[in-house]
Amino acid sequence: MKYVNYDKTTNKILGYYDDQIHTTIPTPNFQISDEIWQEAIDKNANKVDAKTKTLFFEAKEPTLEDIKAKFLSDVDALLNQKAHEKGYDNIATAASYAAMPNPFYEEGVAFFKWRSEVYTYCYGILEKVQKGELAITDENIAKVMQDMPKLELPEASTQTEASNGQGE
Repeated sequence: MKYVNYDKTTNKILGYYDDQIHTTIPTPNFQISDEIWQEAIDKNANKVDAKTKTLFFEAKEPTLEDIKAKFLSDVDALLNQKAHEKGYDNIATAASYAAMPNPFYEEGVAFFKWRSEVYTYCYGILEKVQKGELAITDENIAKVMQDMPKLELPEASTQTEASNGQGE
């Protein structure tokens, strides 16, 4: 027989046990069928309703750190995508051309400036989230992404293809 052990206070699942494997099964627990055990594993169940003896998944609210990490990862991906579209490996490579005069200097300056503007904007957004001034909703995320500073490349942009070998 299979059992689920849970915390009586929070109803969080602490573990699954099989009496053919485990000699001791912690309490509180209740017996579950092989089918329910497999479904709970497949669906990553993390809570129980001890009265009805059901198992379910309850999504945790993302922490501010979770939100920040996801947001900055998405922003990094956007910056790198734009740089890649112009033939650079990533945003750092594109911005590095702003360091010294070269044929790609002006484009490097544009990428460097854009990256700085984007991160200034994004950390301002994260500050609003932290202060409770901005809720994390799909609508707000779409607006934030739409309002993000845009890349303004010089008119005579020299990089046009990702396959030109620049930055490799």
